[in-house]
Amino acid sequence: MVTTFVEPKGEKHIPPVTTFQGRLVTELCKLLGIEKIRTTAYHPQCDGMVERFNRTLAMMLTTAMEEAQDDDWETQIPQVCFAYNASVHETTGYAPFEMFGRPPRLPVDAAFNTNLGEATTTSKYVEELAAHFRNAFAAARKNSAEQQMRQKYYYDRKTGNPYYETHEAVWLYCPASKSKLNRKFATPWTGPFEIVKQVSGLNYRIRSISNPRRTLL
Repeated sequence: MVTTFVEPKGEKHIPPVTTFQGRLVTELCKLLGIEKIRTTAYHPQCDGMVERFNRTLAMMLTTAMEEAQDDDWETQIPQVCFAYNASVHETTGYAPFEMFGRPPRLPVDAAFNTNLGEATTTSKYVEELAAHFRNAFAAARKNSAEQQMRQKYYYDRKTGNPYYETHEAVWLYCPASKSKLNRKFATPWTGPFEIVKQVSGLNYRIRSISNPRRTLL
C-alpha cells in the first residue's frame, strides 16, 4: 500500500522479503532518492514504529469492517487512514495531519459550520504557519525522544542481550514454517546452525550444520 504523499529522501528500512526487493521497488527508491536498509529477518523490533502502526491499522480496519458489515477491507482504508491522521499521536503529542500546519477539518466541523480560524492576510498566514511549524516540530522531536527513552527503559527491564561464541551450535527461530501441520502446532525452531561470526552487537552470521553452503544473517 502506497499513500498519496511520497516518502522523503533518506534511509528507509525495507523488510527482507521478495515483495520489497523486486525491480519495481528498487527503481521507485532510486527515483525518490531513498536508500534501502534491510532489516533482520523475523526480528520486527528493529522496525518497531512501522510494526506498531501496522498493528493499529489492522485493529482499526477490523472495527470499521464490523461496523460497515463489509469484508472488502480496501474500501475502508481512506476513512481509517484519515481517522488515524486526525488523532493525536501519543509519542509526538500532535496529530499527523498537523504537518500541514493546521488541524484537520472533520465531518462534524462541516455539519456544524465550525470556524477553525479567522480570516487573515497571505503574509500574516505565512508567518503564523512558519512559527507553527517551528514550534510543532520542536515539541514533537522533544516528546518523541522522551517517549523513546521511556520505552527503552521498560523494555530493558525485561530483556537481556545474548552472546554466542564462534562455532557454537544454535537453533533459529523461524515462525513462517513450511510444515504441513497447522501453524499453531508446528515448531517455530529450525537447525541446528553454527555461529560463523558476530556481525554487530545483536546480529550473527550463521551456517547450517547439515548444509554448510547455506548461511544466514
